[in-house]
Amino acid sequence: MYKFPFLEGVKPVSEDVLTSLINRGWKAQIEIVGADGLPVAATAGNVLRPSTTVKISMRLGPCKNGKEAEEAMTRLLTKDPPYNSKVTINKLYSFNGWSAPVLHEFLDSAINNAAQEFFGAKYSTIAEGGSIPLMNLLQELWPKGQFMITGVLGPLSNAHGPNEFLHLEYTRRITCCMAYILGKVSEHVQQQQAK
Repeated sequence: MYKFPFLEGVKPVSEDVLTSLINRGWKAQIEIVGADGLPVAATAGNVLRPSTTVKISMRLGPCKNGKEAEEAMTRLLTKDPPYNSKVTINKLYSFNGWSAPVLHEFLDSAINNAAQEFFGAKYSTIAEGGSIPLMNLLQELWPKGQFMITGVLGPLSNAHGPNEFLHLEYTRRITCCMAYILGKVSEHVQQQQAK
């Protein structure tokens, strides 16, 4: 059922595909992405650490206000720390979530035709989590704008990982799709200006 490898015995958060899709695109996700102050296991002693620093990343759902989430996270982490320990938060950045508008018919058609031409199938979309900050900023600048967000994460790619790479054949096809779509957008704009 899953295309991603799991260690034997490890299971995903949900076995239900719909729940997994909703979790991926519409629910907040949180992860510790870095930590300082933890000794290397091979040389760690049986002592208490004076401090630990963690870097947390939280992806918001597409309709969540970033400032509200920031305030809620701060309250949660500082309200009642165990054993009266001290929790400080710094370098906190928050942005609003984003939900893509419905595509105009001409753009939807151009994308689908490009997918058929270069991949032999209709295009498909997937929710990717709503707090890609740049998209919300672009939508605020151009409220009537149309956005097509894609990338070259083809087979076996590892986005944001140390071995991230481009699958050349997939990259070639995506590049052809983009050129085709931009050509159709240009034609559409010219037609609109001629009216």
